[in-house]
Amino acid sequence: MVEVMSNLGVGLTDEFYRSNDNNAKLELVRRILQDMDTLCDARQLKNLSNMLEETLKRYSIAVSEHKDEHVVVDKVNDYLINRFKEGKKSQGLSSKTLRFYENTLDMLALFYPDKALSQLTTDNVRDWFHYLINEKGTTEVTVDNYRRNLNSFYNFCTIEGLILKNPVKKIKTIKRQYQVKQPFSELELVILRDNIKDTRTRAIFELLISSGLRLGELESLNRTSIDLKECTGYVMGKGAKERKFYFSISAKYYIEKYLETRTDNDIALFVGKGRGRLKHSGIGRNLRELGQSCGVKDVHPHRFRRTFATGLLRKGVPLEQIRVFLGHSQIATTKLYVVEDEDEIKFNHKRWMN
Repeated sequence: MVEVMSNLGVGLTDEFYRSNDNNAKLELVRRILQDMDTLCDARQLKNLSNMLEETLKRYSIAVSEHKDEHVVVDKVNDYLINRFKEGKKSQGLSSKTLRFYENTLDMLALFYPDKALSQLTTDNVRDWFHYLINEKGTTEVTVDNYRRNLNSFYNFCTIEGLILKNPVKKIKTIKRQYQVKQPFSELELVILRDNIKDTRTRAIFELLISSGLRLGELESLNRTSIDLKECTGYVMGKGAKERKFYFSISAKYYIEKYLETRTDNDIALFVGKGRGRLKHSGIGRNLRELGQSCGVKDVHPHRFRRTFATGLLRKGVPLEQIRVFLGHSQIATTKLYVVEDEDEIKFNHKRWMN
């Protein structure tokens, strides 16, 4: 077989084309055109054929004696994924987001072990989504996140000239059954506050509920990140974008009380019992234990962010300003965080109508 699988992408020729057998070149062009027949019209196929012939004049390729296609597939996938990760890394994406992209691509590649990611068609991707939802029981929300990841990957590969078409472009948003995630009630907040036993947890509690910080942002805070006099701070949010945040007088009070108990010189605003920066796992664990101790369910850092956003909306803060407070680039994302109070809506309707 030819030691280059079809539709690997223009940028891969240097690495995979070897030797000088003209018959191998003809076979390679034939197989590529055959694979692209369903994706291109006659004019596009003719242009592709001419482009391939001109390109291959600069290279020599060989016919392999073995048929280890998996080696080639793995090399192609590694090349494409690494190029994509480098491109995304330059945009300031976090390591967590990059891992999510890579995990999505790895799962898709594992589902089609005999095809490179550059060879997959729209139907291939749809079949994978169908398998995830109907056989594995993956939620529509998760599968749609995979769709967005793949769309970003294939868009990048298309722009970079690594593939000709984005197979995900035709796949529309996967409809999801949206479940409203409730913020803390006023009673739950009172119960939680009443059961906090240490100043560090109280400082974290008041900071989260009054600032809307993400868990990773809270973890990254240093003493110098905040101005206690002005009750403000700066944090590096998603996309490596710095933004200003604000917190309450109550948060200021308990942060000061907590810092008074510190005898270390660590730059981190919050440290663990063994010193060193308090990690997100430790913050989440402390809050879960707090909820368990007083019977409040679903106590986790992100729920504080949702409560913060909903509280602002109920107090009349415009949604556009809430978007800024949360550090969202799109207001559509902000809308997922706020919950309209039905009783308040009914009250306002009566007030306006009467």
